[in-house]
Amino acid sequence: MNEKRVEWIDFVKAFAIYFMVLAHTGVTKNVNVLIHAFHMPVFFILSGYCYNETKYKEFGKLLKNRLRSLILPYLFWGTFLFAFWNVCLIILNKKNEMQGIGTFLYSIFIVNTENISFGVIQWFLTAMFFCELIFWCLGRLCKYNIYKVMIGIFIMAILAYCIPIIVTVRLPLAIDSALAAVVFYGLGWCAKKMQIFDKLSENPNGIQLSGYTILLVIGGILSLNNGEINLRRLLYGNIVLFYGNAIVISFAIIGIAIYITHHKRFDGLNKYMCIVGQNTLAVLVMNSTMIRMWKVVLGNKLEASSGQNVTMMINIAVSCGIVVVTTIIGREIVNCCPLILGKKQNKSLG
Repeated sequence: MNEKRVEWIDFVKAFAIYFMVLAHTGVTKNVNVLIHAFHMPVFFILSGYCYNETKYKEFGKLLKNRLRSLILPYLFWGTFLFAFWNVCLIILNKKNEMQGIGTFLYSIFIVNTENISFGVIQWFLTAMFFCELIFWCLGRLCKYNIYKVMIGIFIMAILAYCIPIIVTVRLPLAIDSALAAVVFYGLGWCAKKMQIFDKLSENPNGIQLSGYTILLVIGGILSLNNGEINLRRLLYGNIVLFYGNAIVISFAIIGIAIYITHHKRFDGLNKYMCIVGQNTLAVLVMNSTMIRMWKVVLGNKLEASSGQNVTMMINIAVSCGIVVVTTIIGREIVNCCPLILGKKQNKSLG
């Protein structure tokens, strides 16, 4: 039995995945700072909001589900893209750039947070995997008492911030990133228990929209003040600003999405955003490959002959095209081989 999808969740996912692709394609320093302030945290917040503790009373059931929905796609796409790019390098007569089996095994099974051509963003899948397992343990330890959970995620926030200072090497499979992600995941769950987003959905109006916009601006200004942050690389800057900015911006974006999805004049936009939002895993695993292909074929030449503003406009358009193409490919994959995108069975996503 299929669970009914929540439109504003798909809308926010589409919004965040687009900006993730844009950041990978290439943006100015300040725009990059703004994007990294929210684009990964908001995904963890949404996942926490969707977490159903009554469905996963047994750890084994959660583990089995997440192995299928996260780790199977992680292993498949990591292997496929490794082979794909090595073949491409042979065809392009660039064998010196090929990566060996040792590099592949190290980056897939040990440290997957390095900037490698066949898995630059797939760290997110293992981070989400461990994040959910950690939160399950935290929830059970706190007996899913919302106040105890809040204390738990506060401790997690401090732990996640201190580990990169104390430990000089990266933990395997983005576990260290997962510790910070648990904070956002837990806040998403708490927001659901407090019915915060349900209350925002009751009668979204222009006044609320203005408030969300103001929060967005405030969060953006404070993010620029905090400087470069990156969940993959464990760059947090000021711990208060890191978590505060991510929460403020994410909640503002969610509020705006709720407003848009509740007004019929945005139905056209909402329809297409929701289609993308239902296929974000496909965009996630394929976008870096698409970007690299674009750079090799034409992008590098255009960047060399264009100014910064022109390059930025080109990258905005290219990112949009990549999201559309990977979404279409993802829908086709789900129809013929859903397991490699973490799906149980074929579904009509339109």
